[in-house]
Amino acid sequence: MNIGKIFMLTAIWTSMFAAPALAKGMVTVEYTNGDVDEYPEVNVAKTNEAIYLKPVEGENVLVVVKKNCKQEQQLQVCTDAEVKLNTYGVDEDIEVEQVVIFINDTSRRQKIQGSQVNLSPNTVLLEILTDQGTYITGVGRIDGDVSLTSE
Repeated sequence: MNIGKIFMLTAIWTSMFAAPALAKGMVTVEYTNGDVDEYPEVNVAKTNEAIYLKPVEGENVLVVVKKNCKQEQQLQVCTDAEVKLNTYGVDEDIEVEQVVIFINDTSRRQKIQGSQVNLSPNTVLLEILTDQGTYITGVGRIDGDVSLTSE
């Protein structure tokens, strides 16, 4: 999958699930056999090094350790990452073919260069293509105070 296709899919996906309307984030996992898993309520947290996505119901945390990041105007854009699925404290590496992450840490909407997508304030958008052909997309408002542990 080339970067142009990812931008096109980003535009479609973002327009269908506009981030301002989300109280939390949303993650979609699309498998090569056509099956799709949707997680409509996902807590999104970040550090300087990683993005953490945890469904409200469930024990899994998708950990995306950012790599190859740069600032494009007001957005942080990362084009590589280590991706892990953490279940009950045990990490399982997910081999990735392609990753793109857009982080808007500002209080204003920011346009993603080369696309029609405007990213809402304090929001992350990520797209991951795994070596197995699974396509993972996520968008959501960053909540730095969110607890990623079970209560």
